[in-house]
Amino acid sequence: MRRLLYFSLLLASLAACVGQVPEPTTQHVARAQSRWPGTTQARLTEGRELFVERCSGCHSLPIPAEHKAAEWPDVMKRMKPFVRMTPEQLTSVERYLIVASEVANGAPSQARN
Repeated sequence: MRRLLYFSLLLASLAACVGQVPEPTTQHVARAQSRWPGTTQARLTEGRELFVERCSGCHSLPIPAEHKAAEWPDVMKRMKPFVRMTPEQLTSVERYLIVASEVANGAPSQARN
């Protein structure tokens, strides 16, 4: 019974966090394409899904808006040793987080490679 209660609370907290991790929209895609031409909604969606799936295994999910877009690359560098992702997957997650942070925080778009 105790395990069931713990598991239920864990699922509820994860669901609450996921609700604050937005699905990529056309606004996200446009912003991503201004930085990384050719970025697709599928690539941003993959980044979000990997973020939710892999990052919630060890800690609660940070909301993308909790960090400025410029801070996410450093966060990703710190977390890299703890996740099993290909370089391409890490790039997808990082790009999703940067764009989601910019959209949520109303940051101006910056072209960057």
